[in-house]
Amino acid sequence: MSSQPHGSATPRPRSIAPEDCPVLVVDDDESLVESLRRTLSKAGYPVTKRTSPAAALHGPPVTGLTVLVTDLDMPGMDGIELSRQMLAHDPDLAVIVLTGFCHRGVRGRRARIGVDRVLTEAAWRRPLGGGGWTRAA
Repeated sequence: MSSQPHGSATPRPRSIAPEDCPVLVVDDDESLVESLRRTLSKAGYPVTKRTSPAAALHGPPVTGLTVLVTDLDMPGMDGIELSRQMLAHDPDLAVIVLTGFCHRGVRGRRARIGVDRVLTEAAWRRPLGGGGWTRAA
């Protein structure tokens, strides 16, 4: 029996076990990076943390990287530009951008380069307290 619904033009996304889904967390706020690392690690995800876009781009590569979680506002390069550069090397990378405030310009840039989600502070802080992820844009 097919896993696709009858008449569906696209296959259903396959489920990936957390341990097979390495995550790179990038933020200039070390305490936030560590908090996200702890939360994702408890859920079973292998997490690498970096505290700058330069470290993410030029540091040791993350083997099998599948997800980038990055802050929007960082010194030197924002999370959208970091995402653009990383997606240029790996178009299959899933990208989540975290921000305190999401405006239309961010949504437009996100869509043009292929960022999967932009989560506002209210949405991404919820999981740290035990709630589920919610989409902001």
